Amino acid sequence: MELHSAFHILGVKPDCDSGELSKAFRTAVKQYHPDFNAERLEWSHEMMTRLNSAYAVAVEHLRRRGKGIPTDGYFHDSSTSSGPNGHSHSRNEGSTQAEQTHAAWSESPSERNPKFDAHFPGYCDEVIEALYLYYQYGLENLHLRNEGNLRFRYRTTLKRLLKAAEKLSHLEVLELSARERLELEGYLRFSLAFLRCAKGGIVFMPSLGNYETKAHRHYNHASRILDNAVKRAFFDNHFLTPSNSLSQETLSLCEQELLIVRGGYAESRYYEDAGFKLRLVERLIFLLKL
Repeated sequence: MELHSAFHILGVKPDCDSGELSKAFRTAVKQYHPDFNAERLEWSHEMMTRLNSAYAVAVEHLRRRGKGIPTDGYFHDSSTSSGPNGHSHSRNEGSTQAEQTHAAWSESPSERNPKFDAHFPGYCDEVIEALYLYYQYGLENLHLRNEGNLRFRYRTTLKRLLKAAEKLSHLEVLELSARERLELEGYLRFSLAFLRCAKGGIVFMPSLGNYETKAHRHYNHASRILDNAVKRAFFDNHFLTPSNSLSQETLSLCEQELLIVRGGYAESRYYEDAGFKLRLVERLIFLLKL
C-alpha cells in the first residue's frame, strides 16, 4: 500500500505523531468493525483488513521518522525480523505479505494477547466443525440441499459457520500482535469466503446450449478441485478415496479453470460464482501458509 493511501484511509497527515495515529486507528476501528456493521459483515472485514494494512505502513513511516511507535499496532519496533529459515526481512511501505508473515512468526509467546488465546482456538474449532458437517452430508452437491432432512442440515451448517465467523470478527478490536493478526485474518477471511460460496451454486441446465455447457465444464471441474483441497486441508483424506482422480490436482489448476470462466465466459451464469470461488482459493492459500 502506498504511503499517501495509508494516511488517507486513517484520516491523518504523514507528519502526525504516534498518539495521533493511535487515536485515528481506534476511531476508524469503531467505524468499520463488524460490531457496528452487522448487515455488512464481509464488507466490514475487508475494510478492517485495509485499515490494518494502512496502519502497518503508517507505523513503519513513523518509526523511520523517529516519531515513536504506538503500542497497539500491527507491527513492533524493530525494522527487521528473522523468519523461520533465519533470514532477515526488512519491513517498509512495499513489504510483501510473505515478509509480514515471516516477521509475525518470529514473535515470542509472551507477546500474545491472553484473551485472544483464550477464545481464538475455540472459534476456529467451530469453523472446522461447520465444515465437517457440510462435507459429511455432501452439501457441496447442489441437488442434496433441498432433499428432506438435508435442507435443514444445510441451513443449520451455514448458520453455524456464520456464527463462528461473527465470533472471530469480535476479536478484531483486541490489541493483537502481527502474528495474532495474521492468524485471525486467515481464519476469518477464509470463513467468510467459504460461506459466500456455500450459499451459492449454479444448477447445470443442458438446454441452455453449448456456451453454458463449456462454462459449466470449467466451473464444475474447478469446484470439485477446490472442495477436495478444503477437505485435505482440514480433514486430511477423511472424505477422499484413493480412487478420487482429483485428489492430487492443485489449487493452481483450480485457479486456471476459474480464470477461464471469468475471462472467456463473461455472459455465462457461472461468471459471478467463479469470482467468489477465486476469492476462496486466495483465502485458502493464505490460510495454508500460516
